[in-house]
Amino acid sequence: MIATLQGVLILAKDKIAYTSYKKQFKDHTARKVYRAIVEGNLKNDTGMISAPLARAKSDFRRRTVVDMFSGDQRGEEREAITRYKVLSRSKTEDGRSFTYVECYPLTGRTHQIRAHFRGIRHPIIGDDLYGSVIGKELAPRSMLHAYSLTLDIPGETEGKVTKTFIAEIPEDMSKVLKSLGLDGE
Repeated sequence: MIATLQGVLILAKDKIAYTSYKKQFKDHTARKVYRAIVEGNLKNDTGMISAPLARAKSDFRRRTVVDMFSGDQRGEEREAITRYKVLSRSKTEDGRSFTYVECYPLTGRTHQIRAHFRGIRHPIIGDDLYGSVIGKELAPRSMLHAYSLTLDIPGETEGKVTKTFIAEIPEDMSKVLKSLGLDGE
């Protein structure tokens, strides 16, 4: 299976921009916003998931939330923090609940949002690797979208300009939002 990239992507045109962007990501000053559809009903309208992540022993591709009970990690555990805000909730006729969330990763770990929501028992729908039970007929892919990125862009001669890049919600995700009765704004 080939994964498709959805959302904001930035490329540096020169070494000055590259160095600037790299530093902003390393220092966690680049502001990233993701949107996701998760299984279940998140209890609180806002929240923070603060749980260290490590590679999973069971599958080299996955990251796992480290806790004293899991025992599924290998290698170094790294701090990971994700804030979230609920945008919309729904319940289908068959009684399943879904929540549309905006996610703000404060750290930049591989698969951070996916592993964190799985860790709180609300996997992202369509994400087979992280335990979604929703089939491809409803969600053709993982319903996680890199919605916006705010960076300081180096000026032509000097200084910088703060700019936000937004990638609108793709059509397939909009269809899933609509089919689940979630308000996609």
